[in-house]
Amino acid sequence: MRVIGPPVGVRHMAGSSTGPGRGLRGPLPAGLLAGPGGRVVLWILLAVAVVVGASLWWRARSLPEILQWGERPLVLVYHTHATEGFLPDLPAGRRPDRDIHRDAFTRDARRSVRALGQAVARRLAERGLDVVWSGTVYDAAGRDDAYERARAGLQDLLARHPTLRIALDIHRDAVSTRVQVGGQPAAGVLLVVGAGHPGWHQNLALAEALAGRLRRIHPQLVRGIALKPWHYNQDLLPGSLIVEIGGAENTLAESLRTARWVADALVEALSIRPDGAPARPTLLPPPGSGALLGYGAPAGL
Repeated sequence: MRVIGPPVGVRHMAGSSTGPGRGLRGPLPAGLLAGPGGRVVLWILLAVAVVVGASLWWRARSLPEILQWGERPLVLVYHTHATEGFLPDLPAGRRPDRDIHRDAFTRDARRSVRALGQAVARRLAERGLDVVWSGTVYDAAGRDDAYERARAGLQDLLARHPTLRIALDIHRDAVSTRVQVGGQPAAGVLLVVGAGHPGWHQNLALAEALAGRLRRIHPQLVRGIALKPWHYNQDLLPGSLIVEIGGAENTLAESLRTARWVADALVEALSIRPDGAPARPTLLPPPGSGALLGYGAPAGL
């Protein structure tokens, strides 16, 4: 496995190789830190060190990360909305006035959809596929323009890895569903296909194949396939999908369980070569939503 940038969970602490007082030449003057005043100075220095260290650690966890398995990756896993999290696992989830549209977000990669993306990518690698995972946070400055920022990142990744044929944009939805699979709760999956570009039928065919394999695990595991009037950057590569795993009220554990099944289902779906027209999607744009070709990303995705 190749690691480019700091992987999730790796801590970079500036100055960790030197402790307080190291680097000073000669002994400290006698009595410099003695007495109440000296103790105050020590406490101030300690507080500054803790704040600086925590800040650098947080920045390291928030920097772009890329993990790669194999030299010729076939599948790209990434996140347009990387800060989407799961309320039961977040501090805000314990508040009685919690709001999924405000509080179900985090920069902590261990509790966000980035953890799901890594789980999908690792499982694909275990199943023998070369894969690259990007944890770049495109929605740090807001969700409204995240797809535009992600587009530039995707174009760079596709240029660097011309062998890519599948791109999964892993999200979590606002809507939460769960099913019991083998006695354990698992999060539901919604697949989103952007129909605002000429090649959307190929993406829909992949979504149908993936949904069919997931339904073999449990008939209610897939909430449906949503056909939306925009492109969601799926015009950059035939074989692109948004995969909404879980919702704001699902737990991370439930969603991680489903993430591995998504990877298993994809491995099986890639063996399908549909000859006819793709099946009708289970969810369609509401009546009166306008033409399929759209230019603004619908809210909430």
